[in-house]
Amino acid sequence: MSDLASFLPFTPTADQSRALGAIGRFLANPDADAFVLCGAAGTGKTSVTRAITEHLASEGVPFHVLAPTGRAAKIIG
Repeated sequence: MSDLASFLPFTPTADQSRALGAIGRFLANPDADAFVLCGAAGTGKTSVTRAITEHLASEGVPFHVLAPTGRAAKIIG
């Protein structure tokens, strides 16, 4: 599995790196069903989500992205 940070257009912060590590562990766990990514505005959730989806698409892994609001869904979409 490739490094998720390589799909980001910037160098991740320490917190973003920890989140990417947790996401990588989630992706490597075949028994895991869902990962909830949350954080305050401006913390990089959309960028991290884009990196995850680009990574999964490059690996041919099927996935679904869910959002709690219509606005969030539009942004992610």
